[in-house]
Amino acid sequence: MIDLRKTKAFGVAPNQLTARGIYYLVTIKTRFDEKTISRGRGDAPLTPNSRTVTVRDEQGREYSPSLEGQRVLERSKEGGTPLNTPLRPGESYTTTLIFDLPTDISNPVLLLNEGEWMTHLIIGHENSPLHKKTMFLLEPQTRRVQSSGALRVSPAQTQTAVCAEVLYWLLVDKRPVHEFAKIWLSPRRF
Repeated sequence: MIDLRKTKAFGVAPNQLTARGIYYLVTIKTRFDEKTISRGRGDAPLTPNSRTVTVRDEQGREYSPSLEGQRVLERSKEGGTPLNTPLRPGESYTTTLIFDLPTDISNPVLLLNEGEWMTHLIIGHENSPLHKKTMFLLEPQTRRVQSSGALRVSPAQTQTAVCAEVLYWLLVDKRPVHEFAKIWLSPRRF
């Protein structure tokens, strides 16, 4: 996640929308890290798997992107590049998603997961039932959230804070080292 904007109204007349609550415009960056492939792979484009993007609040309620808001974003050319756009090694793009969230939402987090149903059956996959999820903070936490086993990363956190969170995750929560390595050595999601 690289940017977050909040607004009550979005767009320009006659395509202006007013949120039932408040619009959160979340911009995320997708990139193909050329260091994660062999030199023999070549420069052919790779199409990302489908994605599901939701915001979850403290009570576990989930919110999908606003369909009306996404249409206005696309018409205004502010939506960026669709998440399923193929990438060549070293390329990146940004995508903006708009969520209509309640004004009193508490501790919202962004979840970005693979959308293929079969991934729920793969042991160790982020979608498998026992795997912990990576959540991106959309607001400073108003209070300590009961740990759901997820690694929460804020765009404002420094590398030191991320390291401290991961060490806590390993030493206090006693998570397996292979889960740490999978997240830490994978292309950065934050």
